[in-house]
Amino acid sequence: MTSTLQPERTVMQADGEHHTRPSASLTTRIAFFGTIALLCALAWGITARLETPMAAMSGMPMAGGWSMSMMWMRMPGQTWAGAVTAFMAMWLAMMAGMMLPVLAPALWQQHRTLAGSNGLRKVWLNLVTGSGYFLVWAIAGLLIWIIGRELADLAMQHPPLARHVPLLAGSMILVAGLAQFSPHKMKLLVRCHHSSCHTPCARNTRIAWWQGIRHGWSCNLCCANLTLVLLVCGMMDWTVMSGVTGAILMERWSVHAWSVRGIGVLLLGAGLWLVMHVGR
Repeated sequence: MTSTLQPERTVMQADGEHHTRPSASLTTRIAFFGTIALLCALAWGITARLETPMAAMSGMPMAGGWSMSMMWMRMPGQTWAGAVTAFMAMWLAMMAGMMLPVLAPALWQQHRTLAGSNGLRKVWLNLVTGSGYFLVWAIAGLLIWIIGRELADLAMQHPPLARHVPLLAGSMILVAGLAQFSPHKMKLLVRCHHSSCHTPCARNTRIAWWQGIRHGWSCNLCCANLTLVLLVCGMMDWTVMSGVTGAILMERWSVHAWSVRGIGVLLLGAGLWLVMHVGR
């Protein structure tokens, strides 16, 4: 597995020749990654502000001894359009905080391949790539809200089903843990590492846009099991968000397969604990 922190310095151009990417100055590196860090901090700040009203309201008590989060319901006086807008704003802010560090190596490689271009063009193409990337996450968030809303309705209308939700949640975490050991997960991680380390030169806006779309799609597939853990354990729980963010960064930045399997072991342990404590 290739590290996203140690990308190769050569790139294949359209003429079939290998060209060495110019080394970036320390000032350029500090400016680029400092900007990413500031954007992450801003995204987490917005997330905290948007989540505060929902977190302040207690969830709806459900059969089985659990509470349904307010994010699947309308706030008092809120329309359905307002509810989905509020969810999407919170979702995108949270995804920006979680996934910008994952996207940063790909943006950095794109930035380096544009040697000789003016600064505004580099910034523009980075923004286009980032927009395509987070568009994929926005579509995923909308689908999650629609499915989550339907499942919430089923749980409220069928108390026997609601009683089995804690067991179902533990089982889903077990599945997410098992997925960490699958060859499919490793292939997805290799693809994500490759797209981060070997980003081709984005010569125009269209190429940059589709690079973002492709990278966003790969990240969504790769993070699907960890996203499931986030949804099951609670999007508005900062401990859960921090843990999932740390797991995503660890498996993306580490060059060792043991880090992926270690996350799987932790998830299996958490899932088993939840399943064994259902009804106690």
